Amino acid sequence: MTNSQQHERDVLYSQIENEYGSVVYSHAAQEEQRTRLTRTEHRIKVAQIVLSALSTAGLVGVFFTQQIWITSITAVITFLLLFLNSYSFRLEIGAKAALHRKAGDQLWLLIRKYLSLLVDFPELDLAEARKRRDALIAETAETYCNVERTDDKSFSIAQKRLKEDGLKEFTREELNRLLPEALQK
Repeated sequence: MTNSQQHERDVLYSQIENEYGSVVYSHAAQEEQRTRLTRTEHRIKVAQIVLSALSTAGLVGVFFTQQIWITSITAVITFLLLFLNSYSFRLEIGAKAALHRKAGDQLWLLIRKYLSLLVDFPELDLAEARKRRDALIAETAETYCNVERTDDKSFSIAQKRLKEDGLKEFTREELNRLLPEALQK
């Protein structure tokens, strides 16, 4: 192999590595966005339950005590509950979280495909490596066109997490515990 051929292979490998990194970051951002949305949805549901209970208790209190302050507090709580219900209905947080989960699943598959290409790369000739790279880039572009966008906060959190912790990989010991005995190293 000549120096120019080796240089072409190195440049191609580097490009595939960068594409892989971009997909990893996108996947992490999608997962972070889904986590944040799910957490928000959970908090809203808990608040709805609490406000519903307080509103019901207030109505019962009004019937038995006829106190004007209980009526006023119950009215405020009922208004807050109505506002929260309208807010959560309009935002469709659960549906958005499901879209981010689906996007994360699609990106996870792309990550595996890029990893496979990186592993297979030394055995591939340059033309085949380019062909597989081009197919993956096209698939990545199609996926990006069809997934929900993340916000800047989710991307920043994902970026920080990846820089500090990196990707979680199994140690040899962990893999051996998971694998059947015949496959352990």
